[in-house]
Amino acid sequence: MGSIKNLLSLVSIQGFGALLSLVYVVILTSVLGTENFGKYAWVVSIGGVLSLIFQRGLPTSILKIYAPFDISSLKSPSSVTRTLGLYFLSASIVLLVTTLLTPIIAYLPQIELLWSIPIGISLACTTIADAVLRSANLALKAQVANQIIRTMLLLIGVGFLFCFSVNNIIFYFMTYCVASLLSAAIFIYPALRSFRKSLMGSKGVRSNSAHFQVSMSRSIGNHLPIFITGFFVIPETLAYLAIAIRLTAPIGFGVIASRAYFGARINKKLKEKKYSSAYRDFKLSAIFSFGIAIIASLFIYTAVIYLSGAATGPLSEYNNIYLLNAIFILVILFKVCISGFGPVQIVAILQDSEIYVRNYNLFALSLFSLGLIIAGKTQSILMSGIVMVVYGMAVSMGLWWKVRSNFLSSSE
Repeated sequence: MGSIKNLLSLVSIQGFGALLSLVYVVILTSVLGTENFGKYAWVVSIGGVLSLIFQRGLPTSILKIYAPFDISSLKSPSSVTRTLGLYFLSASIVLLVTTLLTPIIAYLPQIELLWSIPIGISLACTTIADAVLRSANLALKAQVANQIIRTMLLLIGVGFLFCFSVNNIIFYFMTYCVASLLSAAIFIYPALRSFRKSLMGSKGVRSNSAHFQVSMSRSIGNHLPIFITGFFVIPETLAYLAIAIRLTAPIGFGVIASRAYFGARINKKLKEKKYSSAYRDFKLSAIFSFGIAIIASLFIYTAVIYLSGAATGPLSEYNNIYLLNAIFILVILFKVCISGFGPVQIVAILQDSEIYVRNYNLFALSLFSLGLIIAGKTQSILMSGIVMVVYGMAVSMGLWWKVRSNFLSSSE
């Protein structure tokens, strides 16, 4: 009963965060318009890809090596503290340098692409802080920081810019970075305070190539559709795909909550060789993820039908109603495929199947990228959506089969 209550608490936090995110998107699209919103989404997606490179697989390594641990035990010198501090310091310096450099080279074309770098390292800092909290069985705090505090900071920043009629996209990138860094620091501040001692007295957390490649494979699919499609279609058309991906985020809340809550629990049981109990937790996480995905899908599509016919609102500037509804349906199917099988990827890693996960993901991502490039050349975001659905189904079912096989063989 306690497990269900904690999971529902996580989803409630995410639901409130989704409401805040919707308000944020409404204000953002109102200020920027579809063209600038398309540019904004493309730069943020590039930053998302860069963040995976900057992370080097450390979130996976932290969970696999250290979970579960008591965060109060992170006393200097500490490898985790050193890693957190270095990322936060690096992100702050890169943000400052980019802010100072932007007006100097403002004459260059597409100067906004420069901001993908501070966005990337800020997101990396946020993700690593989230992994530390989840590994310490502080999933609720991790979700509060990422879903509520970060979104509220974005709202405050964008609301301030909106009040003063600021439509320069650079200020919105700056707000994105600051909100990410502050939300990362809010619950790990004690660890950051002891960073100086850890800098001299310890080494950072070490990732391995398998964790890096697995992390890349696991998360890059979230950024590839906008990242690749942005090279082929105009920003106004890209905005249709971007807003569909943004507004369907609640479909993944179940799997995020399951991963946050069950990750450390399953890892502990696997280390203790309690395979049957770990398998029960995994099946519960998959059922919960699928249930939340279906419920969220129904609510989202109902809202899309209503908003697409409204004279004002976040979708009022999207004039092609057929394209808008069709791309939402495809993205919803993609998100259900990715979320409906539970946290299969992290569980496979906890089962020491990193090599399989890496190879399977790299193969699937190669085909996914090729499909998105072909779809991009046709300049059809509907084709991109179809490719997304096929990829989501193939990658989730392949990983689910591996996890299930591992559990069945361990129980024999």
